[in-house]
Amino acid sequence: MSKLKQLIGLQASNLSIRALSRALGLSVGAVSKYLRAVRGSGIGAADAETLSETELEQRVFGPTLSGKPAAFVAPDCAWIHGELKRHRHVTLRLRPTVAPATARPVSDGAGP
Repeated sequence: MSKLKQLIGLQASNLSIRALSRALGLSVGAVSKYLRAVRGSGIGAADAETLSETELEQRVFGPTLSGKPAAFVAPDCAWIHGELKRHRHVTLRLRPTVAPATARPVSDGAGP
């Protein structure tokens, strides 16, 4: 049985969201999000038992979008350059990731 069907079944027991999350092994945020969706759809425990997993998810969360992802949108370089010029504390330079050669190595205290 899916977590969603278990949640719908346990919803009628008047448990707190924390108790439901412990019982299902989900986070409190996930349980509250799923409960909000289930209450919004108006599906009860009897309805959930008769539906398949995919039908239940579609009725609770709505239809899913088609599998094709959105096209890549190129960044607006002129706008970015204008923002960088406007905010003087932001630069295009990257900070060096390697420590300068003059830096001394850090001692852990175990050596001489």
